[in-house]
Amino acid sequence: MAYITLLKRDDFNSLFKYGRIHVNPQNSLYLANDIKEYKKDSTLIYELFKERDDFEMVFEYLMILYVTETEDPKSLIRIENVLGVYALDDQSVKSLSVRLDSKVVINPPLWPNVINEIRLAKIEESCYRGVNNVWKIFHLEEADKQKCSQIVTDSFIKEFAYEAYNDEMPFGDKSIWVYLLRYQRHEMYPQNDLGYFLDTVHVFTNWHFKDSNQMKTEATDVYNKLMLFEGRKNYPDILYYMDSTPEISSFIDKAGKDGFYRVAPLYLKLLDPFRERGIDLNQNIGGVPFCQQIGKLMMYGFDFSLAAYLLGIILGYEKTSDALYDSLQLNIFKKEESGMPPFRESIPPTTEETHTKDMETEQEESFMKPIPTKKKATNKAKLTLDTIKNLAFSFPCYIYVKGESKKKIKVINYEDLVRTIASQQDKEWKLSK
Repeated sequence: MAYITLLKRDDFNSLFKYGRIHVNPQNSLYLANDIKEYKKDSTLIYELFKERDDFEMVFEYLMILYVTETEDPKSLIRIENVLGVYALDDQSVKSLSVRLDSKVVINPPLWPNVINEIRLAKIEESCYRGVNNVWKIFHLEEADKQKCSQIVTDSFIKEFAYEAYNDEMPFGDKSIWVYLLRYQRHEMYPQNDLGYFLDTVHVFTNWHFKDSNQMKTEATDVYNKLMLFEGRKNYPDILYYMDSTPEISSFIDKAGKDGFYRVAPLYLKLLDPFRERGIDLNQNIGGVPFCQQIGKLMMYGFDFSLAAYLLGIILGYEKTSDALYDSLQLNIFKKEESGMPPFRESIPPTTEETHTKDMETEQEESFMKPIPTKKKATNKAKLTLDTIKNLAFSFPCYIYVKGESKKKIKVINYEDLVRTIASQQDKEWKLSK
């Protein structure tokens, strides 16, 4: 009986070296006719890639046609029973020829164009996985993710992935979010919050004129007003200036849908330090420690969530995985205690012990940990986003807005504390007695 299967190049090398290899029988497809009769049936390659690992280069995989002996199951492949080796695309023919034994003949691909669609689907999948990673790293609300997906829709992500894969820039009537995700700075804008707002204006004019190469940004009123703004120090000052300047109200109206002019600079500020190497929990953002800077940006609520959603899309799984692994504190990063087996029976903990352990674990897993200081927070301390970083807290604890002592709020970790204070940052908070 004849079968076709997909192998990693290293697995084929093992087959060639040792003469046999075992494969998952579900990954081999039975062929009732000659292989040439299937060239118009690309469903075979989709089926073979259905449960396969991710990959970067096409030549990491190859396809083989083999038959089985009477006494062998289809999961056993013997080298003498391999009828042919096939590359997945035209470029892989030469690549595999220099990576496999020189005597092995690499046949042209059976479905040369389909592999591009498979790779594109992998890029799209990586975008969604990147979003999921960012949500775990930043501990964001699941409801916000659903809300973000209604703004930056699947079709927008598909369009972004297509242009990224083909190294194209957006033109024509496409979503402003696609223009933002594919934006690349070529102007000499400053490397600060003002620069991110100027980038935002640039993206907007690209979208407005339906041309990623337009040269009209500097002629706009909003660009010139931003350049004249003397108080252009940070995001909230610039945002307040924009919202209160009548001369650029037209821009605010047009760029205000879904908060674009607010979200875009937040996204670009987040992306800048992580664009090349991905998210690093130990890296500074604008000279400020990661957890502290993220804590400040999270005060912008859903605008931050949407910016984080965009960040996950463009970084994908690969550039968010390291930070995810660090935030999860993977067991493989931990050294096993001396003399202690990895799995052991133990006396079940009490309810109180379980609760205490859960709280400790939750605090450990949060990337938003307070900066250690000698000063412990007391009920006399004034709690604001600026002062809490200098105070030490014991969680869980209760806080309340001064003058509203009956409305106490329980906070279970530092991130929860930041969120609560940020929700009413114009108020003075106190620690409950």
